[in-house]
Amino acid sequence: MVVAVPGDEGTRIAEVLADAGYRVQRQSRAGAAGAGGADVVIVDDAAGAARGAPAWDPGGGGSPRVLAVVGPADPPVAVADAYLARPVAPAVLLAQVRALLRSRDAARSARGRQPLDALRDPVVVTRGDGVIVHANRAFAELAGRGQAELAGVPVATVCPPLAAAAPPDAASRYEVTVQCGDRWYHVTSDPAGECGDRVWLLRDLTRERESAEALREQQKRLEQTREQLMVAQKMEAIARLAGGMAHDFNNLLTVIMLTSHELLAHAADDRVREQAEAIQQAAERGADLTRRLLAVGRREPDSATSTPLGSAFAGLRPLLVRTLPESIDLDFDVERDVVAIVPPAHLDQILLNLVVNARDAIGPAPGRIRLAARAVSVDAPVVGCPDRVEPGRYAVVEVADSGPGIAPAEVARIFEPFYTTKPPGAGSGLGLPTVHGLVAQHGGAVTVHNEPGGGAVFRVYLPEGSEARPAAAPDVAGARRSAGGIAGRHVLLVEDDPAVRRSFVRAIESAGGVVAKAASSAEEALAWVHGRAAAGGGIDALLSDVVTPGTVSAVALADDVRRRWPGCGVVFVSGYAADLAAVQDASLDGVEFLPKPVRGDDVVRALARVAGR
Repeated sequence: MVVAVPGDEGTRIAEVLADAGYRVQRQSRAGAAGAGGADVVIVDDAAGAARGAPAWDPGGGGSPRVLAVVGPADPPVAVADAYLARPVAPAVLLAQVRALLRSRDAARSARGRQPLDALRDPVVVTRGDGVIVHANRAFAELAGRGQAELAGVPVATVCPPLAAAAPPDAASRYEVTVQCGDRWYHVTSDPAGECGDRVWLLRDLTRERESAEALREQQKRLEQTREQLMVAQKMEAIARLAGGMAHDFNNLLTVIMLTSHELLAHAADDRVREQAEAIQQAAERGADLTRRLLAVGRREPDSATSTPLGSAFAGLRPLLVRTLPESIDLDFDVERDVVAIVPPAHLDQILLNLVVNARDAIGPAPGRIRLAARAVSVDAPVVGCPDRVEPGRYAVVEVADSGPGIAPAEVARIFEPFYTTKPPGAGSGLGLPTVHGLVAQHGGAVTVHNEPGGGAVFRVYLPEGSEARPAAAPDVAGARRSAGGIAGRHVLLVEDDPAVRRSFVRAIESAGGVVAKAASSAEEALAWVHGRAAAGGGIDALLSDVVTPGTVSAVALADDVRRRWPGCGVVFVSGYAADLAAVQDASLDGVEFLPKPVRGDDVVRALARVAGR
């Protein structure tokens, strides 16, 4: 703001300044002395100014600059910072005002440098053309230069993003976020004075941005964990359903298999024999289906068998090659001495299902399937789909194909039992769920992702094992007892399903055995055992389902029987393989375990092996 004190030239001076864009006020000399916010005071009353100085303090950066308009005969003005001769030339007037404004801004800048240097945030003052007037210590450290070196340097050479963020309107406040080097700053730019200078305040946002990014990453991991938990809960519910279905199916199939075996043994003509064989074959296919359901449900007993992957791949290669059409190439890339803790039969089933899935994904077009195996060390959890891989040592089996890949919406569902993208009749929807169930059963994990160039990659993480142990020596004594049969042997039978119980009775009696008691529960059988022992009798073998109604368990019954008759053998059967895993923990010597469905000759051979040990 410019204040013009009335005088001979006052009116014309005010008009020139107003036309140039300056804000002008006309006041008396006394009023001008107390005018707040004035940048320049123009005095056109030299005689009055000489007689008595105005009340303002002309010293210091806070006071306005005084421009005195004088003639040749006027005395000097003590408070004047500059003089303007009458008659006033407009160009000279404007030049003098601009010079006084720059002088005032420089004084303010000098006065403000000390508090600016005390600020921890970078601050820089630039002219309208972007040249640095002053930079505090924090900005000098950011620029990597000394404060004195920065004066007169274009800000674009020090921090280009700062120059690029210059506001289009030099008179307005401006805020923007920029990156300087590896740091992020929130920049506030304000005009400083009427000469076009600007003050830039930079607040470091780097830690805030890093914290926000870390929070977003945590939220992402939390969402992934939540999705994995939902998938795991869904798979567990399906597993329980699959296990329960398998249990019921196995009881039905046991009756069918035992009955068809009996029909086959007593077939009078070829037609009856063929029909019995057809029934048996259908029952075997049903048994295979229930085994797959149990694998999906992770309900088969675990086996800590170490399998060398190199030899396993080599042994399975001929079968895999026959499974593929000639248009698909099969490549192997197996590191030496990689051993996984998984039974060979389960590994074969995992590989076969994955290769068949890859073959179907490629379709009739030419393609390639790659099987690889390597030992890896996972140092930090790997978040994949559907599983999360925990830290540890793993033998990783990888199956990659050149097919079209998997749609993102289907990735989370392909491991669900009975879910398939194949046409009706082309797939059961149990291949990948079986893989997932078998791998989880052995403490592993499965992940799947699409390759950038097309195709899907399945990675199976199995616990790394040591060199495979040699196979156990055959039980020669057991084989001899099995060859001797069960003729004349007394068997206690416990089975709650009436149809299965009757089928077991027929199988035992057809082999010459004697069913001393056919009980529907372990509780009923235990009461009979007490009476049998009191009468001085005994039995040679116990054949019992693992789960029976009542308060007495099959294991408790077996313990009681073995205490009374130490030579009595025990055979446990169950349609739910987890039951067999539970009784295996009982560590009973001389015990056989048979999963349902079971054939009659398998029951007879098992009873023969354990009877009279």
